[in-house]
Amino acid sequence: MEARLFDDILEKRNQHLWGEIQKRLSQTDHIVVPWGAAHMPEIAAEIQQAGFKLDDTQRYVVIRFGTGRNKIKQGPE
Repeated sequence: MEARLFDDILEKRNQHLWGEIQKRLSQTDHIVVPWGAAHMPEIAAEIQQAGFKLDDTQRYVVIRFGTGRNKIKQGPE
C-alpha cells in the first residue's frame, strides 16, 4: 500500500508535470514549478536528460513554520 501511495503521489504527478513542461517549452522561456521538495530530484533529472543544464540557483522561503511570530492569542483562562 505504501509503495502504491508513493507511486501515486510522486511518480505519477512528476510524469504529468514533465508532460506539461514539455508542452509549454515552445511558448515561453520561463517556467515556474511550484512542486514540493520531494518531487524536485526526479523533475530535475528529467529536465537535465532533456538537454538543459543548471546555470544558477536561488532559494526562496515560501512558508516558514515554527518561527513563533504567529502565535495564536488565547483568551483568559
